[in-house]
Amino acid sequence: MIDEKAGLQEHFIRFLSKIKCFKPCFLFLLVVLSLSIVFHFLSEFLPDVKQFLAASLSSPWGVVTSIFIHENISHLINNMQAIVMFTLFFVFSNIYIDEENIKRRVSFFVAVAVFAAVFSNVLWITIRPDILTIGASGVVYSTIGITFGFSMINFTQYSINLPTIKRTWKLLPKKDIVVFFIFYVVNALIFLYILFLALLFTPEFLSKGPKVNVFVHGISFYTSLLLCVISSILMLRQ
Repeated sequence: MIDEKAGLQEHFIRFLSKIKCFKPCFLFLLVVLSLSIVFHFLSEFLPDVKQFLAASLSSPWGVVTSIFIHENISHLINNMQAIVMFTLFFVFSNIYIDEENIKRRVSFFVAVAVFAAVFSNVLWITIRPDILTIGASGVVYSTIGITFGFSMINFTQYSINLPTIKRTWKLLPKKDIVVFFIFYVVNALIFLYILFLALLFTPEFLSKGPKVNVFVHGISFYTSLLLCVISSILMLRQ
């Protein structure tokens, strides 16, 4: 009984240690949330702020600042909910890998989430310079693409290694087997959930509707997913 409690305490301590590795993700989330809320209320008093910070050829800085500007409170809430949800999905799907890889993936998450959102805005104003674009949707779909990519990689790797792991189960403590299955199931559910939405409900997945920039959504998602796959392949070759 004492050994079991000690084992659980050890797992809990390791869990808290790994949570700290995700600090840049949480800081990134806090920055996006805070600036989006601040700029939303600022635009309520100064309507010209939206046009000034929107992405357009006349305001090139908008490829970055437009991320924090939203059409209305509903637009803001929907984007913030999605960013929080998929950031947490990213954390849960990677919490049980080793700390070194967590730190690499967290750095990748923050860098690519910003890059893909800005890149999609740049492409949009190049193709359609006459139409302004605003909102954190590019960041939302970047986080979805990254989360989907890593959950797919985790699920695939563990599925391939499953026969080998099965042969050593008798030598493993029960708690390690439980941890493995939790990690395996979480990644499977996240991967299949996003895959199911993207393939069977594509318009809804891209939030198709009036005034919705599905181009930015799609480019952000596929850019981040592609970079995720490429980075993982490069890591495997090292």
